[in-house]
Amino acid sequence: MNGLPPPPLPLTPAQRIDAAVENALALLAQTLQVQHTQFANHDVVSITGWNQTPAVRRAVAEYLVGLRVMAVNSALAVRTDLVGPSGLAEVRQNVEAIIGVNGAGLTPDQVIKSRDPWIAEGIWHLCLAVSMLVPGIHPPGAVFALSLPHADATEHGIDIAVLHQAQNGIGLSIVETKAYRHNPAGAVTKAAKFFRGINGGAYRIKIREAVQRMRSECPLALQNQITAQLWEERRWYVPNPHYDNAHVEDWAQDRPVLTNLLNAPANPADPPLPVPQGIVIMPHVVTGFDAYFDDVTADMMAFVNTL
Repeated sequence: MNGLPPPPLPLTPAQRIDAAVENALALLAQTLQVQHTQFANHDVVSITGWNQTPAVRRAVAEYLVGLRVMAVNSALAVRTDLVGPSGLAEVRQNVEAIIGVNGAGLTPDQVIKSRDPWIAEGIWHLCLAVSMLVPGIHPPGAVFALSLPHADATEHGIDIAVLHQAQNGIGLSIVETKAYRHNPAGAVTKAAKFFRGINGGAYRIKIREAVQRMRSECPLALQNQITAQLWEERRWYVPNPHYDNAHVEDWAQDRPVLTNLLNAPANPADPPLPVPQGIVIMPHVVTGFDAYFDDVTADMMAFVNTL
């Protein structure tokens, strides 16, 4: 015996996913660049650096795999529990439900309407998770809980809900993500329609469910401040368009579809909810839109194959 400690045991699949999630958060916190601009009726937060290096793109892809198996909870605590071959089979099944078998086999319509929107939603979940480490990504206030993305990109409801510190207590940001390669203005218009429904009282149950789920995973000291009504009292709307950099969009331009959200509903017969406290556009300008989403897909599959 030479007295040396035994070599470390190889990481389990669960540990590899845990480590990948934590690595993605740390790497993106060092990589992403933030530009925050305030205009009369909305803020714009531009986040760049998502494809700065192959390592960054791989980290994004591995975080997305973690989201597919819910490796993190609302408060971003890692919680994987994969054991044995059956667990690995479930990981692969969950990932392939989004990106296709071995990253292929989806129709062009499925890519546009299912795969790319889910990836975009997952990227912005990562973005807002990184905001816990990088001040300025989420200007309404420091984030401490996020809802998880939809299991299916075609599912209706809240894309991402964010509990955060606000000036007068705890607030809620509601993110509506759209991946429209050549139509960011249309993405914002579609998001505004969704937010207009919330202004009119739609999605109450879904919002309360999301808030309650996040509340249950927050520290007890915060839970007493997270009421069922907080979303009515202090909420922000976050349109999040993902689009190809070949399209130039002027986000400084005032947009009536968003400005109108800050006014009371037009129908006085319906008791209006208080208007939202603010609007934050968070565009993701993607260099080589199709290639980027294809590359992220390939990196997701490559990571699954290493588990």
